[in-house]
Amino acid sequence: MRNAGYLTAIPVALMLLHQAAAFKRAALDRPNIIVVLVDDFGYGDLSSYGHPSQEFGGIDIMAAEGIRFTQWYSAESFCTPSRAAIMTGRLPIRTGMVPPHGSGGRVLSPDSTGGLPDNETSLAEALQSQGYATHITGKWHLGINNHSADDGSHLPKHHGFQDSGLTLPFSNHWNCDESKRHMPAPDPSRCFLYQDDHIYQQPIDHSNLTNQLLSSAKGFISRHTEVPFFAYVAWAHMHVSMFNNARYTNTSNNGLWGDGVRELNDAVEDLLRFLRSNGRRAQGGQVILLLGRRS
Repeated sequence: MRNAGYLTAIPVALMLLHQAAAFKRAALDRPNIIVVLVDDFGYGDLSSYGHPSQEFGGIDIMAAEGIRFTQWYSAESFCTPSRAAIMTGRLPIRTGMVPPHGSGGRVLSPDSTGGLPDNETSLAEALQSQGYATHITGKWHLGINNHSADDGSHLPKHHGFQDSGLTLPFSNHWNCDESKRHMPAPDPSRCFLYQDDHIYQQPIDHSNLTNQLLSSAKGFISRHTEVPFFAYVAWAHMHVSMFNNARYTNTSNNGLWGDGVRELNDAVEDLLRFLRSNGRRAQGGQVILLLGRRS
């Protein structure tokens, strides 16, 4: 599906509402808000959206229990501009997060300067002003530095995220592949994780990456059981380089891609289970939105 000459991402969109009263509920009182974003994940990649061989999993359970959106469009087809739109609610051309025509680049890279403009109000900043604790785990891709090579002025904590967990500042790039399918060895200059405002791991160890991101998100949730919170959980899956924990290797009918989807499904199911047990204040409830973006 395309919009008048523009390549358009066709994402997956699912939502769950959790509250003690399941029917004819009253208005939620500052519910916890959890936005789960999956990279390079499209409309037809799930069993519940019609994939003929992908195994049923945690995201499909979410679809069965919640609201499944079937007409949902991303503001852009690439990482940086689409994530800027999610964070601001504005078309990326209005925030300047789309490069000039003919510049060659569509996303921020490790040697880029600049990022999401300071004068843009992010979703995290808007919710923080309403008394929410705010957290990010996973892929950011909206800038690191601005004035120098190490000023960190575009990291998430400068855009409303009080708690910045384990984050990928850029894409899980094919240059980070450890399997030798794409490169003889990972390129450390493109493959690093941040914890808060410092480098935590370089290059990235993919064998335990999903579990580390899951633990980062769980840690924040467990520390904020009595206050409303906003958690932005942006998985490294399914972007190239393709990866998964060894226990998922060769377990899917859908090949290497399917192995990654199975790991992702289990991680989402684990997160939802944890939220049910630890993340819901009785009076607030919670809203969980899962988005998938495929270029």
